[in-house]
Amino acid sequence: MASSELTRAAPLVRYRGGGGHAFLLARVRAADGSWLARITWAEVYLDEPGNWRWETAEVPFADIDRIDTQAYGTVPREYRAADPATPPHSAESRRPRGR
Repeated sequence: MASSELTRAAPLVRYRGGGGHAFLLARVRAADGSWLARITWAEVYLDEPGNWRWETAEVPFADIDRIDTQAYGTVPREYRAADPATPPHSAESRRPRGR
């Protein structure tokens, strides 16, 4: 069966800060030049069986470990402007790669 946009999942990573696995949604270049990882995971409430929700966070990319069997080539990169009021799609919000 061929892969489609609906059947592909974001790659898994190990998040050292949380002690578990998460899906890597995006690499985010902050306005200060640091790299963040936008991750998501299912949070299960042990005191309420069957109760869970998706959590999402941006964490330092240095706290992320790749998993050998995962493909990371399609993970999007986002670049933030110094001014939070700048729309993310504007030219001011983009920074050249490698800087």
